[in-house]
Amino acid sequence: MNTQIKYIAILVMSIVYFSTLQSCSLFSGAENKTAKPIADTHEQDGFVNATIINYSVDGCTFMIQLKGGKKLEPVNLKDEFKKDNLKVWVKYQHYKGNSICMAGEMVTIISMVCE
Repeated sequence: MNTQIKYIAILVMSIVYFSTLQSCSLFSGAENKTAKPIADTHEQDGFVNATIINYSVDGCTFMIQLKGGKKLEPVNLKDEFKKDNLKVWVKYQHYKGNSICMAGEMVTIISMVCE
């Protein structure tokens, strides 16, 4: 009986550990020795380097700020990316629609990964 409990505990701890590894917040501040090749690969795949910002002004919420300062208002930002100052690579397309925020260009996220 004790052996079964140990195996279950190990299994649960392993699942929690590997789930945590999938989170962007774990790696967002970590140094990455292969950052240059990853950046080159992302740029070649059509991704743009950006930062998630919490822009809570006049009906706005989380937005994407590009390197040059341009702001994007995503219509489909997933909850796991709603973290202020999170560095990401994003691929997006223009979205035609009306916004209450009007602080940036409305976009649909095609793909997003942590930096």
